[in-house]
Amino acid sequence: MDNTTALIDRPTHAQRAGLHAALTALAPLDRAVVRELYLLRRPPAQAAEELGMPLAELHARATRAVRRLGVPARARRAERRPIPPKAA
Repeated sequence: MDNTTALIDRPTHAQRAGLHAALTALAPLDRAVVRELYLLRRPPAQAAEELGMPLAELHARATRAVRRLGVPARARRAERRPIPPKAA
């Protein structure tokens, strides 16, 4: 990736402000779960241990937070595994 691409791909101030506003609307523990799983990209078991909560609660909080943030299901699936292109 060259410097031009890096600059183009960086989020704008407005995008960062929108993300910050959306995250501050979440409950504090939900924000912590989003931070551990999606920003720090920790495995769920490690994130649950860091936050001192059962894995089932971590999963429930992550699901609720992602739903409240309005992330489409297709985007959530794509993050877990790439969606193959449609055949022509």
